[in-house]
Amino acid sequence: MGKYEKIRSIYQALPDKTRVCGIWVLIWIVIRSLFDFIGIASVLSVVYFLIRKEYMNYALWVIALCFAILLIKMVALHYIDKYCMQWYLSIYKYFSTSVLLKYYQSGLLFIRKQGIADLTYNTNGICYAFTTLVIPSILQSAGNICLIIVFMICFLIFSPYVALLFLFFVSLFIVAYVWLVGKDISQIGKEEIEAKKGQWETVQDCFNGYVEMEIYNAFPYFMKRFIKGINAIISCQNRMKIKTEIPAYLLEMMMLVLLIIVFLISHSTEELVLLLSAVSIGVFKILPSIKQIISGYNTLQNHLCTIDILYDAINLQCESLKRSRSVIYKDTIKFNDVDFYYDKQNQVLNRVNIEIKKGERIGIQGESGFGKTTLLNVLLGFLDPNNGQVLIDETNLADMNLQMWHQQIGYVPQEVFIADDTIAGNIAFGLSHEKMNEQKIYEVLKIVQLYDWVKALPLDINTRIGENGCLVSCGQKQRLGIARALYKKAQLLILDEATSALDEVTEKNILSIIDRLTEKDSGRTLIMVSHNKYSMKMCERFINI
Repeated sequence: MGKYEKIRSIYQALPDKTRVCGIWVLIWIVIRSLFDFIGIASVLSVVYFLIRKEYMNYALWVIALCFAILLIKMVALHYIDKYCMQWYLSIYKYFSTSVLLKYYQSGLLFIRKQGIADLTYNTNGICYAFTTLVIPSILQSAGNICLIIVFMICFLIFSPYVALLFLFFVSLFIVAYVWLVGKDISQIGKEEIEAKKGQWETVQDCFNGYVEMEIYNAFPYFMKRFIKGINAIISCQNRMKIKTEIPAYLLEMMMLVLLIIVFLISHSTEELVLLLSAVSIGVFKILPSIKQIISGYNTLQNHLCTIDILYDAINLQCESLKRSRSVIYKDTIKFNDVDFYYDKQNQVLNRVNIEIKKGERIGIQGESGFGKTTLLNVLLGFLDPNNGQVLIDETNLADMNLQMWHQQIGYVPQEVFIADDTIAGNIAFGLSHEKMNEQKIYEVLKIVQLYDWVKALPLDINTRIGENGCLVSCGQKQRLGIARALYKKAQLLILDEATSALDEVTEKNILSIIDRLTEKDSGRTLIMVSHNKYSMKMCERFINI
């Protein structure tokens, strides 16, 4: 699919109201261009009245009218620009949120394959560049083209020969420029965006891996990588500057040649003054419009890859959205001949057959790297089996509404995710402050033995604990993860090395609580992965992977 078709498809993806506003934006941009033409016409009229003695008595009135027109123009342009900018930013908001939603709904495997740094950059940087650079460039170029067309029509009426000369020089320049420079600018833009993505990834690595960076003295290497990326961006900018500046100078020289030709073909002083005034205004008013069209073309070429990235993002097919069946987990979970591999040479699960009955406490055993976490991710619906089925009460998980399935699950991984939020926000995860049950939060804090610690904090459960829980210990993060699962009161509790960061005494206390919560009469199912033999004592049955 060509770039034009992709832009059209992206535009069609916008809400109806936004598309209607887009038509108005284009109209306002054309009107803006006509205001520029009116400004040109008013100046020409003043020149005309000043050089014709018989109309000198009306010159002051014409000058006053000219000032009034210019004042109206200034006010109108202010509101037109404001309206257009609000529209551009509304599109940025729409596409950025849409892309984030598409990426998120594409699932765990997609996120891992694409890379968090690239997806983050696309969601923010690419969407912003497309909506504040590409779209304005297209619309403003359209407006400038309308201005030039109107000017050329009037110029043809005023002086056909000069108008044709003007049109010839401009057309010659634009064709030559597009033919010689267009592909180079597109390639430079692609290189610059790749360099910026690399910079984004390097900065993330530096901050996320701070401890390891210091211990292994790895920061100098990443700093060199960062500087290399900066140099690549600077190189792209310098090359773009050369590509865009030289043609502008050449265009000015061509206009100077046009002025000389006008001077040579003039027959009288009065005609010369009028022609030079018209051409000069054309040069100094239309020339910027031509430069803006060229600049818009450069911007479009420089950001062509944003069109591809945005098109691919909004047209992602999210298979999870097609899962419509809703099932309440009541009886059994079955793995029937389940295979899973990331590639055919890397088989992780091979013909797995498991049956877990409601209320059972199952321990999953196996050496590190042999697929225990992958098995859990298949059960959670994050990974789809390459062969076989996962059945929840005889309903294929591949057909189930994943959101409803996840509502029935409490999951505590080895590395608990902690948001840059309050303690309460991390326990009642995903709920607004108004919907949180504070009494329930305190109850689970007592269960995981964090109540006394929280009550000693100045802001109690409203204390913020930093990005990824950087202001609390690993053991406290783990207990907050368990508290989150307990707050949910899920029917299926999955612990993936969930007590690995706890000291022995705390682990025993937490496990005794989990033991009570998952007793047979509770109806809760427990699936536990752990290398700690003590942790697995509560399990009734073991599955080897």
